[in-house]
Amino acid sequence: MTAATLERTGKDLRTIGLVGGGHFFSHFYLLALPPLFPILHAELGTSYTALGGLMSAYALAAGIGLMPVGFVVDRHGAAWPLIAGLTLLSGSVALMTFADSYWALLGLSFVAGLGNSVFHPADYAILNARVPERRLGRAFAAHTFSGYLGFAAAPLVTVALAEALGWRAALGLCGLAGLLMAAVLLAQRTWLDDNGHETARAAKAAAREESVLANLSRVLTPGLILLFGFFLVNAMTTMGIQAQSISSLIALYDLTLGDAKYGLTLFLIAAAAGVVAGGIATDKTDRYDLLTGAAFLTAAAGLGAIGLLHLPYGAVLGVMAMAGFLVGAMIPTRDMMVRAFAPPGAIGKVYGLMSVGIEVGAVAAPLIMGWFVDHAMPEGVFLACGVFLVGSFAASQIAARRIRDRSAEGGPA
Repeated sequence: MTAATLERTGKDLRTIGLVGGGHFFSHFYLLALPPLFPILHAELGTSYTALGGLMSAYALAAGIGLMPVGFVVDRHGAAWPLIAGLTLLSGSVALMTFADSYWALLGLSFVAGLGNSVFHPADYAILNARVPERRLGRAFAAHTFSGYLGFAAAPLVTVALAEALGWRAALGLCGLAGLLMAAVLLAQRTWLDDNGHETARAAKAAAREESVLANLSRVLTPGLILLFGFFLVNAMTTMGIQAQSISSLIALYDLTLGDAKYGLTLFLIAAAAGVVAGGIATDKTDRYDLLTGAAFLTAAAGLGAIGLLHLPYGAVLGVMAMAGFLVGAMIPTRDMMVRAFAPPGAIGKVYGLMSVGIEVGAVAAPLIMGWFVDHAMPEGVFLACGVFLVGSFAASQIAARRIRDRSAEGGPA
C-alpha cells in the first residue's frame, strides 16, 4: 500500500468516523425513552399507548423535516445542517431532565425529532461526496453499524443510569454527551464538507436553479416510490420491537425490567453484527431478492414463535438475536438498492424521501404496539412485527426484480 493510498484511507476513515459518531447519537436518542416506559408509566400514570406517542411525536417531526433538509443539503451543503441538527436533538433530550409532565416530554420529543431529521440526508450526502465508490458500500455499512451501536447502548445505559440516579438525571447526562459530540463535529467540520469537488458544486448549483416541483419529479419515480414502501414496512418492524418489546416480554413471560431489556439489547447488538455481514454479502452478489427473501421470512417466523409459543427465556433471547441479525444484514442491501434508483445530484432528496418512509412507520408502530400492550395482547407486538417483515419481503422482491430488469435493458427505473 503506497503512502498516497494510506493518506486517502486515513481521510476516508476520519470522515466516516465523524459521520458515524453523530449517527450513533441519532439512534441512541431514539431509544433513550422506551426502556424507561415502565418507570414513566408508574410515575406519571400514563398509558403505554400515550407513551408510544412520545416516539410517534419524535418520528412525526423528523418526517416533517426530512424533505426540506434534503433540499437544503442538495443546494447548500450538509455540514452545517448536521451540526445544527445534532445540537437541537441533544439539547432537547438534556432538557427532558426538567420535564414536569407528560405534555412537556411530548413537546420536547417533537423538537428532538426535528433535530433528528438532518442525519440521513446529510450523512449520505457527505459519504457519497467524500468517500470513493470502491469503499462506499463499506462506508454505508459502517454508518449503519454506528447507528445500531447507538440502539444497542441505549437500553443498557439509560436503564443503568435511571436505576442509579433516576430517569431525569439519566436523560440529562445522555443529552450532554450528544452536545459534546456536536462540539467535535463543529471543530472537525472541514472533514464533513461535501462541496470539495467541481462536480459536487455543479450539482448543487443546478439544484438551486431547479424549481421545487422539478426537484420532486426527479425523485418520485416508480422505483423510488416502491422503495419508500419497503422502508415504511421495514421501519414498522424495527420501531415496533424498539418501542414495546421490553413491555411485551415483561407481560408475556413475567420477566423483570432488568431481564426483559436483554431481549432488545441482543436484538440490536445482533443487528449491528448483521450489518457487517450484510455489507460483505452485498458486495459479493447482486441477487438482492435471494438475500432479502431468506432473511425476512426467517426473522418473521422467529418473532411469530415468541408471540405464539411460551419459549424458555434463553430461547427468547436467542430468537431475538437471530431476528436482529437478519434484519440488520439487509440494511446494506437496502442502501445499495436506493443508490441504484437515485438520480445524479439528488442524494439528499432521495435519502430524505426514504427516511420519510422510516418516520411514517415510526409514527404508526409505537401507537399500534402500545395498543396491544394496553389491551393485554402483548403477543400482538411480535405477531404484527412478523407480518410487517413479510411485507418487507414482498416489497424488496419487486424492487430487486426492477433493478435486474433495468440493468438488463439499460432503461430507467
